[in-house]
Parts: sequence; C-alpha cells; structure tokens
Amino acid sequence: LQALANGYSLVESLLDLDSLIDNSTEGVYIIISDITLDANKTIPANVTLNFRNSKIIFGGFTLSGTNTIVESSLNQIFDSGSFGGTWETYEVYLDNIGGGVLKLVNGDYIISNFVSLNFDNISIIGQSQEATIIKPALHFLRICSFSDVSNLTLKNFSVVGGLDHVFKLETNTLTNFLVEDVTVNQSNNYYGFYMGESLLIGNKNFKFNRVSIYQNSSESYCIAIRKNLVGLWVTNCHIENNHNDSYNNLAIYADTSDFHIIGNKFVGGGHSPISCSPAHNGEIISNKMKL
Repeated sequence: LQALANGYSLVESLLDLDSLIDNSTEGVYIIISDITLDANKTIPANVTLNFRNSKIIFGGFTLSGTNTIVESSLNQIFDSGSFGGTWETYEVYLDNIGGGVLKLVNGDYIISNFVSLNFDNISIIGQSQEATIIKPALHFLRICSFSDVSNLTLKNFSVVGGLDHVFKLETNTLTNFLVEDVTVNQSNNYYGFYMGESLLIGNKNFKFNRVSIYQNSSESYCIAIRKNLVGLWVTNCHIENNHNDSYNNLAIYADTSDFHIIGNKFVGGGHSPISCSPAHNGEIISNKMKL
C-alpha cells in the first residue's frame, strides 16, 4: 500500500483496500488495478473512490458506502453487483457497471446530474421503496444516445427530490421497459416518466405496475408517452398531481396502440387525469379518479 501526499492512497490489490478499510483511512483511494471482493465491504466515511482504468468485481458480495463519492471516466468501474449505504456522484454512466443487474440495497444514492444509459439488459433493483432512496438533483435516468435500447427494469426503490425528469427517453427507441414497485415523490419536478417527442417508431412494451407518483407541479406530466408506442400497461398505480396548472397525470399521445389502463387511482390532473390524443386499440378499465 502506497500512501501518497495530501490524503491520497494508491490501491493496487484487495490487500491494499482491506488495509485502508480496517484503519478507517479517509481521503482519496486511487484504484489502479481490478479488485475482486472476498467478503462484504463497507467503505469508511469521508472517502472518494477514484478509478483509473480499473474496476471492483463484486463476486456475489455487497459494497457499502458511507457518504462515499465516486469519480471515474466512462470505463467500467463496477462489475454487476449489490450496493448498500450512502453514495454520491456527479454523473453516472451505466457503462460503468458493465450491464446486468445493479442491486441497490438499503441506503441513499445521491446523483448530482443523471444516470445515462445506452445499452441493453439493465436492471436497477432496490431492496424496497422504504429502504432504497435515490436522490437526484435533476434527472435520475436518461437515455440520450442514438442507440436503440432494450430490456430495462426498474424495481423496488423510491426517487425523492430532483428538479427535472425522473426518466427521460430522447433520441432513440426502447423495447421491454418495466417499472414496478417504485415510488416517485417530487413536488417541483418537470415531468415524471417522459418519452420525448420524436418521429422514431419501434418503441414496444412499456409496463408500469404498482408505481406511485406524487407531484405538485405546474405544466407537468406524471407519465407522458409522446413517442409512437405499441404496448402500454399502467396497472395498480397511484398517480397524483394536485397543481391546477399541471397537464395530464397520464398522457398517451403519438398514435400509441394496444394500451391497457387498469385498476389505477388518479388524483388531480390540471387538464385531465388521462389524455389519449391520439391513441387507439386500448382499454381504460376499473380506475378511480379524484379531481
């Protein structure tokens, strides 16, 4: 283990990392080699993990942070695995975890900018809506590349705060998108789940199940489908925006087809709780509405 000046430590092996953890060493850990965990690890308080073309391989174990800051480039820095504790980062690219399942155990995850996604087969799964809290400053998750993306799952966590979209799909298509057992509580955000305006076709199979969205925002949507979509399920959700100048709680636009809005509760909605303009071949069944 090499101790550098001004609170910097060079990490070349698991032995180095264990030594820093055992001694509760604060400062910046400069990780220059791949590290494979051999047990659950908790990073001490006041630590920044600085990755230099290296990654941590979980090996089935959990890495917990203690207000841990992450600094990295676009290289993969984590193998798919389980996180716990409290983490803070400016901007995250899911390339950093190398695909697969990212498990967020109990704790807070503070994101100053947004998580960017541009490849397939990603699952972000928390322990529960009460235990796993994501705190974005602006967006939480944003798909903004020109690559098509498929098989994205978000489950078992809450999103609190943030001044912009929780989820935003921009200049590409998405197939097989599942949001389940997720709570969004943002009083001032712009949109909740927003599929942006685009002429692209090919979006398929978006499913929102047991999702709770609470907003009090003007000129906003809770869920907005503004791309052509085939296959939309919104089931057993609570979708609420009590601002008189909000748009729709659920907006189904862009000639969306094969939609199923079943067993939800809609509260508020300035223009209307549900808007279909245009949409076809769908069903709206057994929903409760409170204006």
